[in-house]
Amino acid sequence: MRQWWRKVRNQLTTSPRFGRAVSYLIWTALRVIHRTNPLMPQTQEVYEHIQTNKPVIFAMWHGQHVMTPFAAPKGLPMVAMFSRSADAEINAKVVERLGIETVRGSGGREDVHRADKGGARALILLKRALDRGKSAVMIADISKSNARDAGIGVIVLARISGRPILPVAYASSRGINFEKSWDRTRLALPFGRAVLCSGLPLFVPQDADEMAMEKARIELTVRLNEATSRAFAIVGAKA
Repeated sequence: MRQWWRKVRNQLTTSPRFGRAVSYLIWTALRVIHRTNPLMPQTQEVYEHIQTNKPVIFAMWHGQHVMTPFAAPKGLPMVAMFSRSADAEINAKVVERLGIETVRGSGGREDVHRADKGGARALILLKRALDRGKSAVMIADISKSNARDAGIGVIVLARISGRPILPVAYASSRGINFEKSWDRTRLALPFGRAVLCSGLPLFVPQDADEMAMEKARIELTVRLNEATSRAFAIVGAKA
């Protein structure tokens, strides 16, 4: 399987046409999963938070980012940040099919200041989008790092933009847990039920110093984990 996936990734980097075909197939499959997993009433609470605080910065964990865009309110303008890896490129192409704009970069502790990662530039683009009234989307934990531990990038964006972070979590009643994956990915399956939960919006003062930003990062981690636990409890699945 790994060898096959490496071949697919190599094709993605060399053939735009192949990348479009793969993203279309994945998008089609995910759309079927979404349509056969009706969202439970608790999702309305998230929509109310969005309506009250928009534009917001959506923060979510790796492993939940696949289905979450499908559960977002219809017609909400959004810009999502993805890393420059081949795996992330597939996700980005799928998200773009949902009408969501994308930027490339990384939101780790060091990466937001490194030009080669594109983190600083991506944050600037996201801030400009927020200034125009578009909501931003970021995966909070850092790829191949500690799962479900927020990085500093999303905190920096909240500080420089003055917009709140809305921690969100998606869960489905039917799915396959990839226990050995670093990010504890769960692949939703058709014909179940799903829910989108959120924690309270998190504001980061624009004059926050390094200590205050670290405190906000830890608080975001707590709120995201609480939202995740609540979402999986609602659908009766293992987080």
